Amino acid sequence: MQIDVKDLKEQVTHLAFSAKPEEIGFSGEAVFDGPVKVSVEVHDMSERYRVVGSVAATVKIDCGRCLKKFKVKLTPGFDVIHVKDAPEDEGEIPPSETDELAMEGDIIDIGEDVRQTLLLDLPMNPVCGKNCKGLCQTCGSDLNKKKCGCDEPSLNKPFAGIKNILKKKK
Repeated sequence: MQIDVKDLKEQVTHLAFSAKPEEIGFSGEAVFDGPVKVSVEVHDMSERYRVVGSVAATVKIDCGRCLKKFKVKLTPGFDVIHVKDAPEDEGEIPPSETDELAMEGDIIDIGEDVRQTLLLDLPMNPVCGKNCKGLCQTCGSDLNKKKCGCDEPSLNKPFAGIKNILKKKK
C-alpha cells in the first residue's frame, strides 16, 4: 500500500485501498475472512505528510473459553506522520527519535501502519459470546452444548480442602 506524493494534487487527498492480508505482511498471526480495506486522507504539510486512516477487516479467531472459531470485525483507525528525507538542521530532532516515520524518496508505504493497527486491535482474550461457558476442566466437553456430569473441580472451590480436614478430626 504505497502512496506516491508526486500524485497528490490537493492539500488533502482521499484514497482507498483493498489488499490481501499477505500483501500487508500477515503470515499466520490471524486468519482473515476476505480482503483488508483501507480508507485514508493524506494531508500535505510540505515535507511532512499526515496520513489519517481507517481499516476494515474480518478475522476468524478461536474463542478463549470453548475453542470454537468465530468472526470478529475490526475497524481501527490510525494517524501517522511521514517525513521526507530532509537534511537535518543543527539542533533539529531526527524523525527516528520522534513519533514521525521517515519516508524513502517520494513514497509513503502505509502497509506497516495498517498491519500494526490491525495487530493492536485484535482481542487479547477473545470470547465468542458473553455467556460462553467454555470447556469442562475434567473431560473437555463443550459446556455450551450440554452439561457433562463431571464433579466441579476443586479449583473453583478454594475452601474444599477444609472439608477433608474436618472429616479426619471426627
